This record gives sequence, C-alpha cells and structure tokens, in this order.
Amino acid sequence: MNGWWLRAAGAEEIVCPRRSMGASGRPLNFTVRRPRMPLPDDIVKWVHQSFSGADRETATALLLDARIGDGSPAEPRLLRCALVAAKDSLDKLGYYLKLLAVDFRDVVVAGEYESVGGKLVRVRNLSASF
Repeated sequence: MNGWWLRAAGAEEIVCPRRSMGASGRPLNFTVRRPRMPLPDDIVKWVHQSFSGADRETATALLLDARIGDGSPAEPRLLRCALVAAKDSLDKLGYYLKLLAVDFRDVVVAGEYESVGGKLVRVRNLSASF
C-alpha cells in the first residue's frame, strides 16, 4: 500500500502508510502538509466578474481543489479552460473541474477549441493570462 493523498482545509496531506515501521516496530503514522497554490490574479478576476456572492466563494473553492488524474493540482491553463468552457455556470464549472481528473484533454478542447466547418480549431491560447 502506497501513501494516501488526503485533502484538508487549506492544505494537501500525504499520509504515511501503516505498514511502514519505525525503529520500535510500531507503525509510523505521520502527515506532511503542503500549502495549496494560490489562484493566479487573472483567474481570481475572472471569477469575480463571472460569479456573484456565494457562487463566487464556491467557484473559488472548486478551483482551489481542482486535481488532475494523478492527484496533483490542476495547472492554471486547465483552470482557465474550465472557466471558459463553463460560460459563467457554476454547475458547468463543477462538471469541467471533475472532468480534469478523468481526462484533462477534454477540458482543454472545451476551453480552447471550437468547431469550424466540422473541424476543431484552436481559437484561444489559455496558457497565458486572460
């Protein structure tokens, strides 16, 4: 059994697996906390312009907790793609942020590409700030 990734308020935690033994023969159970990365300013501005009140707080929390398939935090480009694809809908934002954990490429296509003449064409580069 490898370490488990657990999320806690304001931090990521990695918990040592139980079968790791200390010198005393007892299992080691320790936690290493890593602070969450803050959202880039352009993403914060987009959220404030697109959502109001409680939706703004919910959207921010969803973005801070967004993860890709391997459990690592979603990079800013992926967050921007989810925001653009969501078109100011909190429900759609939640959908796209969950989709990041399945296949982040689908979120990139939804945010950066549009169908033109039956072909997908990249119309935005969300690697850079909005």
